[in-house]
Amino acid sequence: MTMNSDGRCACCVPRSTEPSATEPVEDEARTGIGSALPGFASPIAAAHTVLLTVEEAAQYLRIGRSKIYELLRDETLASVRIGRRRLVHVVEVNRYADSLATKDRDL
Repeated sequence: MTMNSDGRCACCVPRSTEPSATEPVEDEARTGIGSALPGFASPIAAAHTVLLTVEEAAQYLRIGRSKIYELLRDETLASVRIGRRRLVHVVEVNRYADSLATKDRDL
């Protein structure tokens, strides 16, 4: 893990949109999650995210919140509850997206 001069993880520190020549560039295929998650400065910061809120999962899949709740109710997506928050594991979101791609190929 790359640390900056402040001793913080380099991926969690805000940075410019253009990586410098000395910064390592993480690619989407290796991290398993792209820059599709809003609110994250980079795919690297998004890769540290394990649990997504319903809103983040909906934005990641580019579907509505109500559809996420429907998938949770149908147990198509698994979730956890921490306090009052309903959270979806990023692996579950990726599994669901992969299952859609598989269904599409079968047609």
